Amino acid sequence: MHLKFAIRLLKKLPEKTRSYVMVGLFGVVGGLIAVVFHLLIEGMFKLTYEELAHSSQSQFLIWSFVMIMTTSLIVGYHLVYYHAKIITQKVMTY
Repeated sequence: MHLKFAIRLLKKLPEKTRSYVMVGLFGVVGGLIAVVFHLLIEGMFKLTYEELAHSSQSQFLIWSFVMIMTTSLIVGYHLVYYHAKIITQKVMTY
């Protein structure tokens, strides 16, 4: 509902003005996304490494290794899955 209203408003603007407004909107939305991402990363750091800093050295090393390996495996899986999906789509179009 609100999106259709915003699109109608943008279409009423002159083309040159519309370009400046769109660039401004993209900048604001991108900035907000960057701030939210930073806050989430900071929260995760506090929940993990700051809590582990109060444990023994061996426990810190083991859990740090487990977290790094787990996140690496998750990212690797997503990269392989989506990369294979993109390659398959490109091959199918040729």
